[in-house]
Amino acid sequence: MAVTTRSQSSLDSETRRQEQFIQSPAEETTELRTWIEEQQAVASCHTSKLKEISSQMEEQRAVAPTHTAPLNEIAAQLKSLAVVIDQNNFVRS
Repeated sequence: MAVTTRSQSSLDSETRRQEQFIQSPAEETTELRTWIEEQQAVASCHTSKLKEISSQMEEQRAVAPTHTAPLNEIAAQLKSLAVVIDQNNFVRS
């Protein structure tokens, strides 16, 4: 009788181990799916932010020439002024 009980106990233990093995991958799959969904949400947020930054950069590129033209004009005036100063220094010497 004791042998039968031990055998049954061993079978029950093996059955529980197999059930845990079967349930474990299902739990891991659920956890993995949850993790993937979280990562997708984070990626979506980052993608939105990158699109926003890209849009801002495009706006800045569009505006840049309007800033560059006056700066180029100022640079040309400074060069002309430098030439005049050099000529005045040459005349004084």
